[in-house]
Amino acid sequence: MCAGSTCSSANSPRSKNYYKKLCNNRNAGEQITDADAACVGETTGSFAGISTAAEVCDVITRAQPTKCDKAEGDLMTLALNICKERVCPADGITSSCGSNSTVGGNLSQADGIVSNPARTQTECGLASCLANEVNTGSALVTFTPEALQPADTISVIGKDLPAQQ
Repeated sequence: MCAGSTCSSANSPRSKNYYKKLCNNRNAGEQITDADAACVGETTGSFAGISTAAEVCDVITRAQPTKCDKAEGDLMTLALNICKERVCPADGITSSCGSNSTVGGNLSQADGIVSNPARTQTECGLASCLANEVNTGSALVTFTPEALQPADTISVIGKDLPAQQ
């Protein structure tokens, strides 16, 4: 999903390891393109200016000895999931890492942390948590097509929660 386009996802995010395989040309069906890179550059402040698949792969595949290095890779993965419309910014979440209620909220908060040159390792841990709960699908909310009734449940990947009354 790039600026000016609409997003319709299937709530099917991919992991950082999936994108590492794409970077290493180990998936014949999909690849990371320069268009994906440009989208990531437009979607995040942290990666503004990125325009090539090689630059994306540099972030995804490099060693991650610190929490902040890991947070950069996790944020890149989240941005790719949005750019490839595996999730959309408006998709609902139930966050266990923060108070955001949408994928875009988690993206914005994680991006704010990662782009801050004065970030701490603790803050980077939070950024990773925010990105990963979307990247793994654990925070994504899915609804049944029928209208919800007060006694219905809302299915959260991995959990069933009672609908709010």
